[in-house]
Amino acid sequence: MSFILSTKKIEDVNVIYFELMRLPSTGEIKQIASDLKTIVMSSETNYALYAIHSSKTKIDFPSFEHFQVILEVLRESKILIATKLLGSIIQVQKLDAATNLAKEMFLLVYRPLKPFTISQSTEESIQFLKEL
Repeated sequence: MSFILSTKKIEDVNVIYFELMRLPSTGEIKQIASDLKTIVMSSETNYALYAIHSSKTKIDFPSFEHFQVILEVLRESKILIATKLLGSIIQVQKLDAATNLAKEMFLLVYRPLKPFTISQSTEESIQFLKEL
């Protein structure tokens, strides 16, 4: 398994905590989206999504197909995102050129409805959550 989902409270913010060990396949991305929808729809709570690269191995650069599936999932979830999501943060091990390129490519084709950032440290991530 390449991911673990759990809910927790961080700095008084309800968070769906998403641990990522490797780049998920496109099928796994769809499963993750389904699991996230189940969590969000089963509660009256609004959540922030906190994804973290939790393994020591480098994650591969997402393919064009990965971007397509992510965009499809986000577009299908537009109402849920608008009404139940507080914001999203991705915490990477290293904010390098490849990570920034992936972020910029993503933001060229998708405009987040809620606050979104990529951080390199737990401190930065918690600060982002505090500001939601």
